Amino acid sequence: MKEAAISEFDEPMKYYSKCGDHLFSEKYIRENSLGKLKSNFSKGLSKQRTRIFIVGVNTRHARALWQDLKKKFPQYKYPHYVSRDASMLDGVNPSETILILLPDYYRNSIINCNEFKWLKENAIEVIHINEEEIK
Repeated sequence: MKEAAISEFDEPMKYYSKCGDHLFSEKYIRENSLGKLKSNFSKGLSKQRTRIFIVGVNTRHARALWQDLKKKFPQYKYPHYVSRDASMLDGVNPSETILILLPDYYRNSIINCNEFKWLKENAIEVIHINEEEIK
């Protein structure tokens, strides 16, 4: 288990937070004040990393266009380029995701997948880039 970075709990975890990776035992909930629980929870939220997904016709197209655009969007570092494979969207949390849609992104077949549609509707922000912004 250590090789796979899996930990064993001393007590059964009975409660979890839907907004993050927080698991709590009944004992922990019982022994800690609500104020302490809230402060520990809010610390975890501030550490959340926003994921940037860039959608172009394909990954090669997206990388090429992003090279020109990243000077205009220096706050968006470490982007993920969306391919035509919908499995790359498995487990993506839209509350941590910003989508950048490049010109001609609609030619990428992933836009027809329910996972992409759901992500687009629920992402923190969706930025549409048009041809004029690239030049």
